[in-house]
Amino acid sequence: MLKVEYVPKDSLRMYENNAKEHPAEQIEQIKKSIKEFGFNDPIAVWNDTIVEGHGRLLAADELGLEEVPIIRLDHLTDEQRRAYTLVHNKLTMNSGFDLVALAEELDSITNFDMGEYGFIIEVPEEIKAIEEEKPEIPFTEVLKEEHNYVVLYFDNEVDWLQACSLLDISTKRKLSTRKDGVITKSFSKRYGIGRVINGSDAFEKLRRAYEN
Repeated sequence: MLKVEYVPKDSLRMYENNAKEHPAEQIEQIKKSIKEFGFNDPIAVWNDTIVEGHGRLLAADELGLEEVPIIRLDHLTDEQRRAYTLVHNKLTMNSGFDLVALAEELDSITNFDMGEYGFIIEVPEEIKAIEEEKPEIPFTEVLKEEHNYVVLYFDNEVDWLQACSLLDISTKRKLSTRKDGVITKSFSKRYGIGRVINGSDAFEKLRRAYEN
């Protein structure tokens, strides 16, 4: 079982061949995280040499901390700890964020400037294309016959979902963004404009026709 210890910062050695880069901007972000949330991620060491946590040690040094939390991985062989140093860093880079879920989470956080930790979401080009897409039939106050289209409306979600399934209706979605391109809200549905009939009545007629 791993045990968290607090040891003098100066008792630890940086691994001289550490391949992970730690630019000044990242160290500033780690410092902000430690000051705001605490030192919650112990540094992993092997015979007092850092296996993973070089950035945290640099941040602790700049913060003037005398002691830091560590876990010991002395059970690893020298080759294992070299491999684990690379594996640990690579695994954190092997996946990104679900942008919809991330946008919702960022929207719900109001008391912290998440941009200080690097959370600036760029809108993907394909989403920008959807955002800028114009409807095939422009809105007009006077509906003309040649438009030849119809919009169904429903007063409950069940009928809407059934209609989508029966009629093979697909909805387009778009992102709500600020002018600087940062996502501020989750996906929302895009609705069309057209001649309105009662969706439930239309669906009932279509259902009867379908059953016959």
